[in-house]
Amino acid sequence: MSDERVLERIAAWEAAELIDRATADRLREAEGRRPAERGRAGGFAAGLDLDFDAAEVLGYLGSFFVLGAWTWGIGQVADAVRGAGFEPERWVPTDHVWAIGLAIAAVAYGVAGFFTSRRPERRIQRSAGVWYLVGAALVGLTGVFAARAVGGETLRFETAVLVGSLAWLAAALVTRRDRAAIPTQLGLIVAVQTAAAAAALESGRLVFGDAGLPYDDRGAVLLRAGGQLFWTFAAAVGLGLVGLWEATLAADAGGRWRAALTRFAAGLTAVVGTTIALVAQSPRALRIGETYSDYYAHTAGFPLDDLLILGLAAGLVFLAMRSGASAYLYPAGLGFFVALTDLNASYFEPSVGLGPALLVEGLALIGVGYLTNRMRGLLRGGGPRLGQAGRSSGPAPGPGPAPGPGPAAAA
Repeated sequence: MSDERVLERIAAWEAAELIDRATADRLREAEGRRPAERGRAGGFAAGLDLDFDAAEVLGYLGSFFVLGAWTWGIGQVADAVRGAGFEPERWVPTDHVWAIGLAIAAVAYGVAGFFTSRRPERRIQRSAGVWYLVGAALVGLTGVFAARAVGGETLRFETAVLVGSLAWLAAALVTRRDRAAIPTQLGLIVAVQTAAAAAALESGRLVFGDAGLPYDDRGAVLLRAGGQLFWTFAAAVGLGLVGLWEATLAADAGGRWRAALTRFAAGLTAVVGTTIALVAQSPRALRIGETYSDYYAHTAGFPLDDLLILGLAAGLVFLAMRSGASAYLYPAGLGFFVALTDLNASYFEPSVGLGPALLVEGLALIGVGYLTNRMRGLLRGGGPRLGQAGRSSGPAPGPGPAPGPGPAAAA
């Protein structure tokens, strides 16, 4: 009997009240320890509970085509309303149409997720995560159009996006609470990141007004970068705490993968947000004859920006070693790559020429890759963690081959 059939039988026994929830969880955990008779790719997908068959994939694709047809219908109704003489010079009436239409679709996907999550069949039950993911995103879009419909033309776009992102975050929290799965976890992660980005946009608009950021004012540039960093690290810390919570409660491979995915997203949010705030501040378009340094404006001043990014990457490495969570190593590697590339393009290339600069960066990246792989192997091998000498730790999950069952990594 295959793994999937065993899990479906356990779910059916639980639904028929032949066994209680604790017994079912123990059986699922014991089944997870059994060596899978599938290849590496199949085991990876099974660990994520994403080993869909052809029928499931076609069902998801069909639902998305239906959603596309529904949005086309909303657009047709909006065009009819606008062409019927209801204030044809304004777009506000169509916002009502889009808000109502998207709300109906969000409710439909949410109801589908609610009922399928309570079915005993594993294939039907796991589809709830996909329906919840799409439904929560539709709640966010509904919030954007509803805010515009209520606020009218005086409501700024940034404010509408913030309202929609907060609605998405609330829906993502509810769906993740109801269904612990990779799709709902991914929805929560993206909702947190979107809400932070929207908050940064809105706060920038409130500070600088409709005129936007005066790039020739260094104090204003530093102020905007500070606001971006605040919301970046608010999102990163929030995701890190969610990852810690997931790791603490993880009782199976799925829980450990959710913890690893969230920790990876926390580190990635920190690195990407910091890079945008500290390096990508120039509004100018790249023109022929401009150098790399002409186009990119370093917010805090070169090379301080790159040193701050290097410090962040080193901090993620320390966090990975301290907690035993190898998921933090990958965004740390990205941070090293970004900082070294910027240092190379801003300093070495103008000083020593293109060839030597490429050689220096290539060797540096090879070294970073080697060290990242060594640390990842150390963590997966249960090596001692910083501050926990003499204590052994189970394998820490992270992007890569699916980890076997074992105690969850403590953050």
